[in-house]
Amino acid sequence: MTYFFDTCALLHNFKKDLPKGFYISSITLKELENIKTSCHKDEEVKYQARQLLHKLGKADYNVELYNSYLDEYLISYDLPDTNDSKIIVTALALKTKHPDLIFCTQDL
Repeated sequence: MTYFFDTCALLHNFKKDLPKGFYISSITLKELENIKTSCHKDEEVKYQARQLLHKLGKADYNVELYNSYLDEYLISYDLPDTNDSKIIVTALALKTKHPDLIFCTQDL
């Protein structure tokens, strides 16, 4: 199995052991960096983001870059131009290389 985690799923599971070789989007890394210093987030979420980034520094994972060619997925699926949508289409594009990909999210 190949796992792809969005930002919320990582934050929700940051204390658990993550599977080796999982994937995240480059958008997720940007979101985590923004969360840890945001004045709009509570201290607990900011702490979780800092801890998670520290943990990722030691983890075996892959970052899938969001590139402009993925904008075509946004258009073809009529998705809004948001970070959540960009993370989803990054996973969707990766699924062509990894048909066993499981997308893990905590978002509704």
